[in-house]
Amino acid sequence: MAFQPIVDLGRGVVCGYEALARFPTELGPPDVWIAAARAVGLGDRLEALLVGKALDARPHLPANCFLSLNVSLAALASSVLYEVLCERPNLSAVVLEVTEQTDVAGGDLPRATLDTLRRSGAALAVDDAGSGYGSLNRILELRPEFVKVDMGLVAGVDGDEAKGAAIEMLGGFAGRTDAWIVAEGVERVEELEALARLGVPLAQGNLFAAPSSRMVGLSPELTQLSRERFHAGTAEAAMIALLEGAPTIVRGERSAGTHGGCATTEAVVIVDERRRPIGLLPGGVDGGGEPHRPLLVHAADEVADVARRAMTRSAGERFDPVVCCDEAGRYLGLVPVHRLVLALSDGRSPAAAGRDHGTGLVLDMQTSDMDERRTR
Repeated sequence: MAFQPIVDLGRGVVCGYEALARFPTELGPPDVWIAAARAVGLGDRLEALLVGKALDARPHLPANCFLSLNVSLAALASSVLYEVLCERPNLSAVVLEVTEQTDVAGGDLPRATLDTLRRSGAALAVDDAGSGYGSLNRILELRPEFVKVDMGLVAGVDGDEAKGAAIEMLGGFAGRTDAWIVAEGVERVEELEALARLGVPLAQGNLFAAPSSRMVGLSPELTQLSRERFHAGTAEAAMIALLEGAPTIVRGERSAGTHGGCATTEAVVIVDERRRPIGLLPGGVDGGGEPHRPLLVHAADEVADVARRAMTRSAGERFDPVVCCDEAGRYLGLVPVHRLVLALSDGRSPAAAGRDHGTGLVLDMQTSDMDERRTR
C-alpha cells in the first residue's frame, strides 16, 4: 500500500490519507488488476484483501486524520468485503471511496450494508466526480460525506474557465447534500490558486506529496504556501464579488468609455495608458467636481481591511467608491462603500454568502467532528 496526503488548504495541514494499492507495474495499474480479477470471479476477494491491508495501517494514522480506502459498490454488496469491514467494529476515521462509474447488478445500492458501516463510524466518498457516468445521480443516491473532483477537471483549471465552472457547480451541488469537496491531482501552484479562488477546501496531489509507503506530513514551506494561496484566493473572490463596472477616461482624453459589464454613471475612473487608475470623478463627467486621487485596493485584500481604510478617509471622500486593481495595478472595477458594509454585516465574505464556502476547517474524525462544519 502507498499513502497520499489530503490537505486542508486553509490550515495548511494534512487532514487525511488515501490508501492506494500498488501492483507490479509491468502488468498494469490497479484498475487493470481488479478488472482482470473480476473477470474470473475473484474481484470481491481481491478488493477485500486490499481493504484489509489498508485497514492494517490505521495504527500508524496521525492524530485527527482519516484514512480513505477505494472500494466498488459491487464489492460492498458482497459478503466477503462486508466480513472484512465488520471485523473492525469501530470504523471511525475511515472513509470508503466509491468510484462513481461503478455500478452494481440490477442498479440496487447495498443500502443496508452502507447504513451498517455508517453506524460503525465510516464515512462515504464519491470518487472521480465529474468524469462522466452518473456523477450527480451517484451523489444523490449515496449522500456522501466527501465528493472528490476528478483530476481531469483539476488539471489546467487555472487556464480553463469551463473547468472552473464545472468544479464550482460540483461544489455547490455537494454542499446542498452537506458534503466536503476534495480536488484530486493538484500538480501546480497555479492550479492551487485557482482552486482557492473557487473556495475548494481540501486537495491532494503531487504538489503536496507523491504516494509513499509512509504517511508523510507537509513541509513548512508547503504549509505556508497552502495557507497563503488559500486565504489570498478566498479574499480575492470576496472582493471580485463586490465589483461594479464604471466608465473610464484615459489620461488626456475627454470622453468616457465603458469598462466592465454593468457600468454606473455615478463615477468615472481616470486611467493611464496601461489602465492603471490615477484619478476618480465621483460625480461623473457632468458632475462638476474635480478629480482626486482614489483609494486603490487589490483584489486579494480582505473586505474588512478595505472597509476600514475607506472609513479613515476625509469626510468629503469617505463614501466615494473604492477602486480595485489586479496584482499589476490595472483597473478591475469599483466597489461601492455600501456593498462593503453589507458584506461585513452578513458576517461572511460575498463568496461565502453566494456559495457557502468555508475557511478554517477542522477535521477531527477521531471524535466524530465531521458534521460540525460542511463546506460547499
